[in-house]
Amino acid sequence: MHPGRGARATTVAAVLLAALTAGCAAVTPTWTPRTASSTPAPPASPSPTPSTTPTPSPLAMVAARIPYGPERREQMADYSLRRYGERSADLMPHAIVVHFTESPDDPWVTINFFAGNQPNAGTLPGVCTHFLIDKVGTIYDLVATDTRCRHAVGLNHVALGIEVVQSTEGHSSHWADDQILARQPQMDALIALIGQLQQQFSIPTDRVQGHGTADTDPEFKDLTGMRNDHTDIGPDAVAEIRRRLEATP
Repeated sequence: MHPGRGARATTVAAVLLAALTAGCAAVTPTWTPRTASSTPAPPASPSPTPSTTPTPSPLAMVAARIPYGPERREQMADYSLRRYGERSADLMPHAIVVHFTESPDDPWVTINFFAGNQPNAGTLPGVCTHFLIDKVGTIYDLVATDTRCRHAVGLNHVALGIEVVQSTEGHSSHWADDQILARQPQMDALIALIGQLQQQFSIPTDRVQGHGTADTDPEFKDLTGMRNDHTDIGPDAVAEIRRRLEATP
């Protein structure tokens, strides 16, 4: 999620700078994430009736759910009331917003930041997304898809968020977008994840947005009049992502 201007940019930059100046080659989670080994297996069920509709195989993901308890849900509900006129933390996705992290390569830098629930622009909840994809194409499952995350002004009430690990490294957002588009393992994972979410929630390809195009979505809404000032995953990158989605069987 490419930091915008103001308080949020300062907060994110401080966290990432601390990680970099610590000289850490790898960042570990600052809480105990849910892992595959700690997740109880679902009970056995009868064999399903054969269907003529193919069911996609579930994608391999790292289960790294961030803390999202009653307090954070209340904060999200209060935020939703201010921004969308409805007090709820529940989500029925109609759209998907893709971001890049503007962070070091280690995915846990961003995941730990999301888990910390730090105020953004002086208000809670902190920012988060539902999924994160690192540079080698590993998908991290961070927040349940039926729960709202604060990741894109005007769309948090209808959109899932996906972070892609990438930094501008002193270049433009367009340059960073191009690095992602050229990174095959990461893009393969992104297209596969978006495709599965589209099928699961009947999300059309024209509702796949970048943070840099979020304001153009037909369901964009913000009662405070705020608009996005982010440029990560801009129009050109969104067009290419949509093209690849349409070309995928």
